[in-house]
Amino acid sequence: MFSRERIINLLLGLLLAACITRLWLMPLSSSFWVDEMATVFVVQHGPNHPSFAVAPQVPDSIYYQLPRASQALFGFSEIAYRLPSVLLMAIALFLIARIAARLIHPGATWFVVFVCLSMRGINLKTAVNR
Repeated sequence: MFSRERIINLLLGLLLAACITRLWLMPLSSSFWVDEMATVFVVQHGPNHPSFAVAPQVPDSIYYQLPRASQALFGFSEIAYRLPSVLLMAIALFLIARIAARLIHPGATWFVVFVCLSMRGINLKTAVNR
């Protein structure tokens, strides 16, 4: 009925869903960090605010377009500001998995995915618990 490989893939998929839910989605509504407050300031006040005279390149970054669009779509909240990061992390995880399957071996996909989840740059939860 079900092959061993299919059962393992199903279990690993469920584990991945549990990890993403616990590590990425559950902390979305926690209070803003200092760097996120800076993002809110840039989005709320725009590039013409006098504070940016010291570093005019800051508001010109393309990064701020994502939280600005998210706020326009979903309003002002921690979740709205963090949603672009979570979506981009998911896309990065998917692309890294595809690269691993193509360059290393199709069986390396799950290994690479779970290694990425343990990395500070990919995993939101590790940054929260520093």
